[in-house]
Amino acid sequence: MKKLSACIFLFIISFCFILTGCSGANIGMPENYLQVTSNGGFVVSVGNTLYFSNAYKSYSNLTEASDNDGDKVAQHSLKRVGVNSNDQKTLVENEEGKVEYANLVNKIAGYETSNIFVVGEYLYFTSPNIHKNDSKEAEDYNTYEFELSSLFKIKLDGSGLKEIYTTETSNAKFYLVGGEQKSILVFDDSKIMQLKCYENANSLTTLAEKVTSTIFPNNQGEELTNVYYTIAREEDDNFTGNIVKVLNVSTGEISDVSGYSKNGETITLISYDNNRLFYLRKGLPNQDDALYSNDFSNGYASEIRHKYTIDGFENGSDLLVVSNQEYDVNVFVFEYNNNIFMQDLSSTVDTTAVKLTTETSEIAFVSGTYVYYTTEAGIFRVSVLTKNTQQVSDKVANADAVDFDGRYVYFYASVDGSTSGSYYLHRADVEAANNNLVNVECISELLEEDIVEEE
Repeated sequence: MKKLSACIFLFIISFCFILTGCSGANIGMPENYLQVTSNGGFVVSVGNTLYFSNAYKSYSNLTEASDNDGDKVAQHSLKRVGVNSNDQKTLVENEEGKVEYANLVNKIAGYETSNIFVVGEYLYFTSPNIHKNDSKEAEDYNTYEFELSSLFKIKLDGSGLKEIYTTETSNAKFYLVGGEQKSILVFDDSKIMQLKCYENANSLTTLAEKVTSTIFPNNQGEELTNVYYTIAREEDDNFTGNIVKVLNVSTGEISDVSGYSKNGETITLISYDNNRLFYLRKGLPNQDDALYSNDFSNGYASEIRHKYTIDGFENGSDLLVVSNQEYDVNVFVFEYNNNIFMQDLSSTVDTTAVKLTTETSEIAFVSGTYVYYTTEAGIFRVSVLTKNTQQVSDKVANADAVDFDGRYVYFYASVDGSTSGSYYLHRADVEAANNNLVNVECISELLEEDIVEEE
């Protein structure tokens, strides 16, 4: 297998140089900024320009507010780089043959819960919170809460940085609603809130309260109509379990989901993909616990029971749909006992699940008829048609930080010869994987100490 390592790539084009730039500098608007792909994650393509978090840093490594503000952010800042329009692949270089980076803002955006969205002239991103707890009643009063996230917006030219919201919990969720009137949904502190980007709003409005859990679609930017969520029952000796609600994003109307509020039953939301909600039904008298899904095309009647074996399912993106009309594929894939399985969406028998991997694997995303996943050896993909496996990358640092723009898989990894210990942004070309090759390159701007001189 022919491989092109990140280090060799650096030797060939010699583009990495010492970091420069400061927050708030006007670097000009990119061309064709209304052409946006790959919203969400930590890389967004805007016309012929990439906006990305240059390096990954866990919030657990922060000790002072200055670690996420100003010059100390260094290689972890938000950056911008041009992509040549002739091939939509190579990075733009100056007359000296070096890649031209622009620093958007000195804030960390590559961390445990990265979110970058571009809407119109603005880029919205989350960053580790640098505010201290100001509640005098709290045990951790006057201490930093880096595990929380702050939502910012900034113009694509690097001007007008504004902090919009800081979460109350560490497990907050963010989702960009597509369509003509784009907005960002936020689930935090038992509330579903909305930032109306189409109105250039600077504050959130509350859409639903007393929310115990909710599921946003796995693909950012969908024209979302409904958001499903659960609430706890009011204290009553005669009723147990929870209630499933549905929020109409456009109208703000909230209603019960018919058939999903039975006494004694607890619904656990698992995933929402391809307009299908997956959930566990547990605790209903005279009925076995099981995994179900529903696209609500026929209300409660369109529900499908998939599996009685439900241990191991968790709230999040470890269950995804692979649907392709061209190849008549309609399956869902999931993690079970550290491996990846697939099962036909119409199947109601546990034994029909097919094992796709044999090593410890974590699902990253699906595209076409492939399931992309990570292991200790790198990033791979497996075809749900042939069950054949191909390697996409021979290095990966963080299974939870993988992004995809339709051509490249983006992830953070160390650079050969690095002395700083930084995890820089890399990308792997899936077109190379089509030819059973591995083509990985580092696209970050490196610290001077991490640059390996060409031999």
